[in-house]
Amino acid sequence: MPHWTESDRTALAWLLDSANPSVRYLTLRRLLHGAESDPEVLAARRAIMAAGPAAQILADQGPDGAWDGVVDGYSPMYGGTVWQMVFLAELCADPADPRVRSGCERVLSALRAADGSFPATGKIYKKHDAADMLCCDGQVAFALLRLGMGQDPRVQRAAESVARSLTDGRGRCHYNAGLPCAWGVVKGLRALAEIPDSERTQTVRDALYTGIEFVLGGDLSTGAYPTKPNGKPSRQWAQFGFPRSYQTDALEAMETLVLLGAARDSRLEPTLELIRKKRRPDGAWRLDFTLNRMRVPLETLRQPSRWITLRALTSLHAAGVDSR
Repeated sequence: MPHWTESDRTALAWLLDSANPSVRYLTLRRLLHGAESDPEVLAARRAIMAAGPAAQILADQGPDGAWDGVVDGYSPMYGGTVWQMVFLAELCADPADPRVRSGCERVLSALRAADGSFPATGKIYKKHDAADMLCCDGQVAFALLRLGMGQDPRVQRAAESVARSLTDGRGRCHYNAGLPCAWGVVKGLRALAEIPDSERTQTVRDALYTGIEFVLGGDLSTGAYPTKPNGKPSRQWAQFGFPRSYQTDALEAMETLVLLGAARDSRLEPTLELIRKKRRPDGAWRLDFTLNRMRVPLETLRQPSRWITLRALTSLHAAGVDSR
């Protein structure tokens, strides 16, 4: 087990502060390994819905379950209904809340295709093949699964669609010159990680194996994955951000591997070293990237970040690496 340093303990106290109910809840669950039934964990989960960003987002929801009465694919960017559901999932909103259920229904009614996927309907980006834009399919499936819709046949078809894109298409995407897209693979894995192990079909298990091996076969610390001809890895890989949309970074990918029990692979050593090097002298990690035009901004750019600090400590400790 890794050693808890004085900086770790200081950071832990900061993460447990009630100022960010979602981070407090996830800290209790992932760093302190509290059971979901533990009274302190239950209280933290209730606090997410009572105050803070999740409560603010839901306060703007209309009686029809949408935001501004619009469920038009992914538009407007970061302000539309689909995005609010993705953000609520990131914040661990209560799946039993009627407003959350209503929002999930609006997404499913407006965006779902017959094959279970969630095709983009924008003017610029659209699917040319079933495996295209796995990044988008993955994040919507992630949201619906985390928000308690895993027993819905429509969401189960969505999960199978994501799994097929990982196994049959290897995450290949038209917008990456038909090559496997690491961003899409991570988003697909992140969605399937929300399915309890006992409920994973063989298709999902095969997809998880394929996706994990793809991620481990590259280099998360540099983003050394297939790119367009003469292309270079995106700088986003080393910019730790929250929340993410269709992009990802090494830390979000590492968090996904933690949830899938793959954090101790020796091929992750460069990524773990990157995480350690980005720690600030005060023991926290800063927010390098966040989305603009959000209805409810979650943190301040280039400032110490509870979300990034939570992910970093979770990754290091799950990997058995000292954060010193």
